[in-house]
Amino acid sequence: MLPGKKFDPATETSRRPTPETFAHLRRWVTPVEQSIEMTSITEITNINHQLEQVSRFYVSTIIQRVIAQMVAAYEDGFVTLQASADGYLKVLLAGITQTPFYVEIDFAGAGDTTIKAGVAGQKIRITGLTFTVGGETNITLKDGAVDISGPMDFGGANEPRGMVSNHGNVPLELSTAQAFVVNSSLAVQVSGFVTGYIE
Repeated sequence: MLPGKKFDPATETSRRPTPETFAHLRRWVTPVEQSIEMTSITEITNINHQLEQVSRFYVSTIIQRVIAQMVAAYEDGFVTLQASADGYLKVLLAGITQTPFYVEIDFAGAGDTTIKAGVAGQKIRITGLTFTVGGETNITLKDGAVDISGPMDFGGANEPRGMVSNHGNVPLELSTAQAFVVNSSLAVQVSGFVTGYIE
């Protein structure tokens, strides 16, 4: 019998005493949350210094999957951003589908080579062009049968052996239904790729 609990002489027994306080039980520990505001790239990259100033560091292991619908402003309204079956981003504009593409450049013959075929009723817009040449030649870019560049000298003495052209927000726009064609004046290997979209 615990101290402080009386013995009952009538029954010569005592019941199991109930604790009057629960100090022996472990209390819940409430974590102290502390935040550090980072306002510059320097502070973010120097995270070790920031952590030294925090007495407790908590790491969340919760992984969340977020499914969201994205919209973008267009003129005086909004359009929905969607993905194509192969994972590229496409945009629906008044029923017109922008379909991105990535096409390999790999040919060794002289004359015209179609790199990206035209699509009826739509235009090819080129956002990037990269290629190298295996020997001396003149390269001309074409909108179907129409030249859109002059003959560019590559591969000769003191001449570049290729080029990288990024058109960014101002893509090279071809005519409706016309293919993107590269002409090489001589039979040398031309290798690279072109990116863009069809609208």
